Amino acid sequence: MASLRTILSSPKAYQTAFGVFLQHSTARETIVECIKTFGLEATLKWSKNQNLVKPVRILGVGSGSGKADLLFLEIIAAQLQLKRTNSEDSLEKVDIFTRIVEPNPSEMSIFQNSVSAALPTSLKKISNVAFEWELKTFQEYSRQNHQPKGFDFIHFVHSLYYMDADTVLQQCYHKELGENGVIFCLVQTANSYFPQMMRQFQDKINFGPEDVFFYTVEELVVLAEKYHWKYHCKSLPFKVDITKCQDESSREGNLLLDFVTHQENFRQNASAELLQSMMKYLIDMSYVDEKGSRCIMGEMGGLLIYKN
Repeated sequence: MASLRTILSSPKAYQTAFGVFLQHSTARETIVECIKTFGLEATLKWSKNQNLVKPVRILGVGSGSGKADLLFLEIIAAQLQLKRTNSEDSLEKVDIFTRIVEPNPSEMSIFQNSVSAALPTSLKKISNVAFEWELKTFQEYSRQNHQPKGFDFIHFVHSLYYMDADTVLQQCYHKELGENGVIFCLVQTANSYFPQMMRQFQDKINFGPEDVFFYTVEELVVLAEKYHWKYHCKSLPFKVDITKCQDESSREGNLLLDFVTHQENFRQNASAELLQSMMKYLIDMSYVDEKGSRCIMGEMGGLLIYKN
């Protein structure tokens, strides 16, 4: 029997399983809702004492293919345009400078191609967006002297897992963020199924490489309080339909099980005892919804850190 291998060690396997996960969960919708909720709150907080006609500076860290970034940009631009419409400021488009730090070349290429083809109409109508691309890790980026600094918004959408959060957030707060700036982090909460599973099986499964840290929002709050930063956090639930995971002949079900456990070919590679233990655990923590589907609950936690 092959040994267990974290799915994070195989980008192709991860992307395939992740696609199935999105089809059988409400995670995508919850991410969108989180970005809308926190993007609006961040913009309202930042814009209270700002000159609304000055260019807005945004730093996206671990942006991937850019879907979250574009939504974040749209929310900020729309809110600032609305505030300007209701004031005596110019009604011209909102000027936005956004720097993207992303180490994965294929993901960055998707992002670059999407914006070079056409920005979303709703964003293009109300803003002029200039992009700057940094194909590197944040650690590599932080060792170089980039200008400009003084960002108004910095965001990490499920990307802090690949960094030392303490070091990175301090770097952003003190060296990258401007006065009245806002940092937005999106991770899972301690009550979500995955952190609970990690605690339950920590001695039996290697969930990721040593340099991957599955931070919860509660752990990020501890950091914010440690450095006396002003912050606000909120959680939003999502569900994962694991019904197909019970069918060992289902390719979809096995891929979904791979993503839920973060293991590649978990059903084939796990020992009979571990597989039985995991399936029992998933059943015990699940519930049957109104459609008769068996689901487990996840929870995303958003954290806003304010510099003022």
